[in-house]
Amino acid sequence: MTFPLTHFQNFIDESILERGRDYFDDNRVMEVHIPTKGTFTAVVAGTENYSISISIEHGVVTEHNCDCPFDRGPICKHVVAVL
Repeated sequence: MTFPLTHFQNFIDESILERGRDYFDDNRVMEVHIPTKGTFTAVVAGTENYSISISIEHGVVTEHNCDCPFDRGPICKHVVAVL
């Protein structure tokens, strides 16, 4: 799933957005790194610590991955927290 970074909230279920915002507000996003231009990695504290990677090209999120077990949609709250 690709989507513009500036309007990512338009592509994600409202309940996932809210939970991701809560994780961000609770300072659960840790260890943010930019290993290469346009690539971001982070660890988000949830039930466990989850590894997230996000690739952005020309203002568009082209890839996003999280190692959490979420399987009810294309994007989880941990990725939203990092975005």
